[in-house]
Amino acid sequence: MNTYISRTAHALKNPILAATIAGLGLFPVQGAAKDSPLATYRCVVSGQANQCHPSESTSDVRIEKQFVLGPYARYLVYRGESTRAAATRAQALGEQTAERTVRITRRELDAFQRYQRAVGGFAESDHIYETVSEVPVDASAIRSD
Repeated sequence: MNTYISRTAHALKNPILAATIAGLGLFPVQGAAKDSPLATYRCVVSGQANQCHPSESTSDVRIEKQFVLGPYARYLVYRGESTRAAATRAQALGEQTAERTVRITRRELDAFQRYQRAVGGFAESDHIYETVSEVPVDASAIRSD
């Protein structure tokens, strides 16, 4: 009856076996690596920037240019035409294509919002999109995709 307990106690006296049982010696390299799942969790959910890769640590504000097609041009793209051909056909019917400049600002999430995101209950975006300008452009300015 006490033999099981005494065997366990004897096994825990051996430091290598004790570390293996406790799980401390199983994956020592993975805990320190930047590619580990724990580092990814700390970067994305907890917001610890020191756990992120340098390519993931970007500035909080970026500017993007987007082409905004009208409804008929979007329909033609849906049907399989290239963006440029769809914009050209829609422009022939009087529809305008615009170039929109958007400022995308990353906002900080508080601890509860990060927790909600981790468990799948947070639907808000962590980016704020602001339209800086919107200018009509000719369909020939659009690069074909």
